[in-house]
Amino acid sequence: MSLQGRLLSDEQFQCSICLDLFTNPSSTPCGHSFCLGCISEYWSSAKVCRCPLCKKTFQKRPNLQINRTLREITEQFKAMRRGGGPVTGKRGDGGNPCAFVEEMKQSKSMKKLTAPASKDSVIPTLASSLPNHSPLSALNHASKPPPPPPPTLGSRGRRRFTLTTAAGSLPLCQLRLSEQMIQEMIRQRIRKMEEIRESVSNVKVELETEMAGSICLFSALMSAIERTQVELIELMEMSQKAVEEQAEAALKKLEQENKELQKRVSALEELAQSDDFTHCIKTFPSLILPPPVQDWSAVSIGTYLGTKNIYRKLAVQVERFNQELKNVAEKGFPMTSMELSPVQPQPRMKRLQEYAVDVTLDVNTAHPRLIISDDMKSVWCGDQHQLLPDNQERFDRIICVLGREMMSSGRHYWEVDVTGKTDWDLGVARKSVSRKGKITVTPGNGYWFLSLRDKERYAFHTVHSSDVHLNLQPHKIGIFVDFENGQVSFYNVNAQLHIYTFNDSFSDSIYPFFSPCSNKYGKNDEPLTITPVNMIE
Repeated sequence: MSLQGRLLSDEQFQCSICLDLFTNPSSTPCGHSFCLGCISEYWSSAKVCRCPLCKKTFQKRPNLQINRTLREITEQFKAMRRGGGPVTGKRGDGGNPCAFVEEMKQSKSMKKLTAPASKDSVIPTLASSLPNHSPLSALNHASKPPPPPPPTLGSRGRRRFTLTTAAGSLPLCQLRLSEQMIQEMIRQRIRKMEEIRESVSNVKVELETEMAGSICLFSALMSAIERTQVELIELMEMSQKAVEEQAEAALKKLEQENKELQKRVSALEELAQSDDFTHCIKTFPSLILPPPVQDWSAVSIGTYLGTKNIYRKLAVQVERFNQELKNVAEKGFPMTSMELSPVQPQPRMKRLQEYAVDVTLDVNTAHPRLIISDDMKSVWCGDQHQLLPDNQERFDRIICVLGREMMSSGRHYWEVDVTGKTDWDLGVARKSVSRKGKITVTPGNGYWFLSLRDKERYAFHTVHSSDVHLNLQPHKIGIFVDFENGQVSFYNVNAQLHIYTFNDSFSDSIYPFFSPCSNKYGKNDEPLTITPVNMIE
């Protein structure tokens, strides 16, 4: 048997997935080879791309190509098998008896059999394989393929090759078939172990996704309910105060009119008792005229509290929440695994919040359509322009406003509630940016921000606008600035997920940037609100 015949075997060209010889073999980045169709189908049915043998996980699904060299070698090997060339048989192959003898000769078990042993041990030797030869002659022929052992006839006339022992004869085919059966049992159990490990890994990923999604969803609902509750309480307190002021003013005026009317009654009584006829003639005409008092018949204290709009907004939010719950029940939470999007869980979230700063809005920079709350924490777009001084700091084209706090060094972090909005822009802007006329918002022009359009399309702006795929819709955005490293990062606070990071350098001081965008005739009238940073436990 040639050296090639002794070195090549089926196992070297066997796909560990289909357990057959390679068809269009392809190699993974970790170095293992499989049929291209087998590994493609395996990865398509799995949620995470990993090597079936070494379990190495790939962040992105590798773009596999056919290994042409390995394919040519495999085809040559198949041709040698079909042509009966010098190729060792497949393990357990009963169709090539010489292959069995050769394998047994080369195996460790055969080495044990050729050594001296007790009378009960198996004693096939090289000499017994070479009839009419002495042991020395057998040693001289050890490097040559031995001739087949003397055959015996089976029950159907087939040749059976046996090992002779003190206890009797054992057919080689039976030994090899037993070994093949056990090897297959081992392979089945290895595959089942891999399947169980993969199931555990998949369940872990699904549970992490479910946990992150549920935290984000319920946190948004609780935040909306708490905010609505605060609005209701404030509105009711304001309504109560307005009613009390209205009632106090009405009571005061009624008391004043009563005093005037009482004076007229006294004058009429005095006139009736007077004997001065001339005085009566002069005074009477002025006393019989209707008193100058208000008609109170249509006056009532207003009972409209103005809470209907708040309840309507809450109803819309609850309806949106119900729709999200239906989507989750039907489709489940979107995966947040590494290969789906640039969104990654950030264990540093708590550490980032340690750099929280108190950000307020600068009214002198606000576009004339923007309305800013008294506490300088909320901003929304009104229906018309306000009469405001056209100072140098004010934006006259972009509907935006800057924060008061200048950043020229260090690290800074703040959070903005964006619940209920369909459009917004958030980020930072350079102090020296142009604020008049048409502006191109790119990092090169001093703007670094993330945008939402049409309630579902997120994007960041460089030379060309690039979309960001988010699996979980954020209701609160965290912005982190590392001035020295030139980084501006955005986070989904509720889900504790990183969204995107600008890596640049700052040649000038920068300010927080806020744009609630146009209100779209009431569809985008919710405010952007700078919220206190609640430290993550």
